[in-house]
Amino acid sequence: MADRGRASEVAQRLAALYAHAEALITGSIAARLVRGIASGDWAARRMVEVGAVRREAETVLARQRPAVDVEVRRMIGTVYRGDVSRYAAPLSERLRGVERRAAQAAAEAYRGAVLAGGLQLTGTGQTELGRRRGVQRALNQAMEQGITGFIDRRGRRWSLAGYVEMAAATAAHEAQIAGEVAAVRAAGGVLVIVSAGPQECERCRRWMGKVLTVDATGQGGAVLVMPAEGTPGRMVTVRVAGSLAEARAAGLFHPRCRCRIGRYRPGLTGRPVTRPDPEGQKARDRLRALERRVRELRQREAAALDGPALAAAREARKTAQARVREHVASSQALGIRRDTRRESLNLGLRVSGV
Repeated sequence: MADRGRASEVAQRLAALYAHAEALITGSIAARLVRGIASGDWAARRMVEVGAVRREAETVLARQRPAVDVEVRRMIGTVYRGDVSRYAAPLSERLRGVERRAAQAAAEAYRGAVLAGGLQLTGTGQTELGRRRGVQRALNQAMEQGITGFIDRRGRRWSLAGYVEMAAATAAHEAQIAGEVAAVRAAGGVLVIVSAGPQECERCRRWMGKVLTVDATGQGGAVLVMPAEGTPGRMVTVRVAGSLAEARAAGLFHPRCRCRIGRYRPGLTGRPVTRPDPEGQKARDRLRALERRVRELRQREAAALDGPALAAAREARKTAQARVREHVASSQALGIRRDTRRESLNLGLRVSGV
């Protein structure tokens, strides 16, 4: 059975690799910015390094590519029994494009921080402390979306790790669905049934418990009379909601969806019990937002330019973690559980060799 939850789980390793790379890039940017920050020609000296920041980010991301490619193949192989390269190669190529955008975003964040700091010593009475604060503010603003974050073609803003996790989970789920459909066809079947994962999503609710065809026979919805499996000579009537292609075009299996499909065997498969859970979905989305905030503040700690900035970031991070605890405590009845690994920069996964 295609399981979006499993696809998301195996995608986290890839997200951890990119989160690790982002932490290295952020630390390098902070080290460059603080260098000679009291000198009068600081802004001019730092500005000529914009290109070097981009190249350094490209190097960090390129260094982990062998590990990324291994994880991509491993992930697809976990959920798909066919030709892995069919789904692994497009994802690897997509990630290369993401890396290029991320490296450029890192350079732009660095440039913005230099410009912010350069304004602080242009007037009489400005101080090194003022410059540090200006640079730190600009750096913190960049880290709110991830120092290597970017805007995609549809205008949505992403952090690097967040985008990779979404793209990887989507690719894995595509492979899972393809494998499930191939298995149905190989068994001589044509029907699948949709069931929900925990905290089902509102966009897919209309498809819960519905039967779909893997070909066009059920397009637009249809009533099919088919032989009952396990009972020779008996015919059964099956009402289908449409084809799988139609359901997907209408939003089924959107990014981060947790719904599933399985083979429907006429005369044998019962309809799953569906329990709409809009509050559970909202609670899970809220938890993910709180986890992202904690990770952002951990990045801010790592990029603090001085003691006061470090103390402020640490205090903000502790406050964010308290909000996570409060949310989990108030949402336990909805099945919400805290996983502290998702609050760490590397998503709790050990990253080595990159």
